[in-house]
Formats: sequence, C-alpha cells, structure tokens
Amino acid sequence: MPLLAALIESPISIYGPERKSKNDGHLILALPSCNWPNRDIITTVVMLSMAFDTGDRRIEILLKELQRHYDQLENERLELIGKIRRLDPSALRHKPAPERWSILEDIQHLVLAEQTTALKIGTAAVSGTKRSEMLAMVLHVLDQDVVVDVPDPAMVPDGKAALEDLICDWDKSRKRLRRFLDDCGTEDLQTPIAYHAVAGPLTVTEFLRLIASHFNHHRRRIEAAIEHS
Repeated sequence: MPLLAALIESPISIYGPERKSKNDGHLILALPSCNWPNRDIITTVVMLSMAFDTGDRRIEILLKELQRHYDQLENERLELIGKIRRLDPSALRHKPAPERWSILEDIQHLVLAEQTTALKIGTAAVSGTKRSEMLAMVLHVLDQDVVVDVPDPAMVPDGKAALEDLICDWDKSRKRLRRFLDDCGTEDLQTPIAYHAVAGPLTVTEFLRLIASHFNHHRRRIEAAIEHS
C-alpha cells in the first residue's frame, strides 16, 4: 500500500499526470495530459488491481515500463549519435553565435549532466530536501525549449573533449542506469537515486522523466543545427 500510494500521489511520475477511476475493481493510471516529450511512445495504459495485498504483478508491470521507456530513450540517443558521427569536425565545432553552443558542446553538456545527476544511491546528496514544484518547473522549461542558465557549473561544456571520448563516457553512464533498472526492486522505486541542483533528490521515475526531457531539448537544438550546417 505505501508504495502504490506513493506512486499515485507523486506529482511527477513516468506516466505524467494521473487519472484515477474505478473500472470493474481496477485502478487505472492513464495518460490524458502527459507532459513526457515522447508522447507517441507512451501508449500503454497500466491497470492496477485494487487488491493492495497482492502487489507483485503491479510492481512487475511498472518495472517493465521503466525498462521499456529507457530502451526507447536509448534508441533515440544512438540514432542521434549516428547523425553526429557523419558530420565534419568543422560542423561539430561550429558555433551559430558567440553565446551559443556548438553541437559538440551540446553533446558534452548532455554527458556531463547525466554524469553529475545520476545514480548517487546512498550518498549525502540524495538525503536533501525534495523540491517537487521545482522539478515541475525544470521539466516545463525543457519541454518548452526555454533558454536558461545551466544550474550547475560542473555541467558547463568547454568544447575541448573529443567526440568519441564523450560517446564512450555517455555509454558508460547509460549502461550503469540500465543495470540499475535490471536489478531494481520494490524498495528502489521509492528511494532517491539521483540529485538535481534545482529539483533536489529524484526517484528513478523522476530521473528517467528528467533525462528524457533534457535529452529531447538538446536533440531538437542539435538537429536544427545539423539542418543548417
């Protein structure tokens, strides 16, 4: 019961805003106004039994959904990497304006952001104050492509890294996350596993939501730059 209640009442979940209704003894978590940037991939309506004393199947469904959304995000990352690898070095480092990042800097920022934020299980960072309203604001900013300052100096790119080194580091971060999802249990769904400078500690559902929004925000920037290169 505590786990299910936490999932239902959480202001940010992997499924977006929740809708609760009774339907033949089931609780439906649907997606009527989901803010996830890849709305087309979220077509599953998860039906959870109201019999709270038999929750193993509900948890299994949720964990599989987390893994599925990770896999979709990973496929999109690999697709973007394929496009970037086909670019000339000059196109990678071209800055459309003095204050704008190059494609290489956008990629470096994505890698640094995921390294800085992810998988801090058991550290002092995830024991801080949770700021759900700030997470909602961050997601809105990313989904709407609002330009803001980077919240953590450790995430600011210098443009000096080699593309293949960045891809290697990114691969390692994603593999760590996938291993966590493969081993994820009931208790891990409620435990803060990551930390964001603005939003504070994040659960795995919140973290996946965040990196999806962040990735797609920068993917749109990168693809626009590729089109004009």
